[in-house]
Amino acid sequence: MKKVIVGILCVVLLLLSVSFVGAFQNEPEGFRGLKWGDPPAENMEYVTTIGLVDMYKLPGDKMSIGNAKFWYISYSFYDGRFMGVGLFFKGKENYKLLETICKGRFGEDEVDEGFYMLTWCGQTSFVTLKYDVVEEEGILDLASTQITKEWMNAKKGKESKEAEGDW
Repeated sequence: MKKVIVGILCVVLLLLSVSFVGAFQNEPEGFRGLKWGDPPAENMEYVTTIGLVDMYKLPGDKMSIGNAKFWYISYSFYDGRFMGVGLFFKGKENYKLLETICKGRFGEDEVDEGFYMLTWCGQTSFVTLKYDVVEEEGILDLASTQITKEWMNAKKGKESKEAEGDW
């Protein structure tokens, strides 16, 4: 589970190094009925908190999009607001299915991050599809641009205060 959460946070940190200035087609405003900024749904189960982000799962969640299958779906909330979702999958076949689905929905990727990583950045959302060929697993990450920026600023502020305490 810790590997899953660390993976989500790494993807978010990577994406925050990208400038969010444009838009892309069909930019999501949330995921499966949950809009960016919504509180956790009543039927969600709290999993853990890492870096000011509360992680939840949804029992009975549909573990697929089209023919692509997921082994875990993690919902992230910052300050009680829906910030993003990480959809974890295994195998290159699932990556290829998700690549086709994402390009069909969002258009060609906006940022060329290299082999087996596609990124779309917008004013409302960012989407990343990443696959590790060595581990043979990947993540489709969808998140709110604004709430993620707020989380990063809060995280930086907390780290600065902690560093000042070391003097």
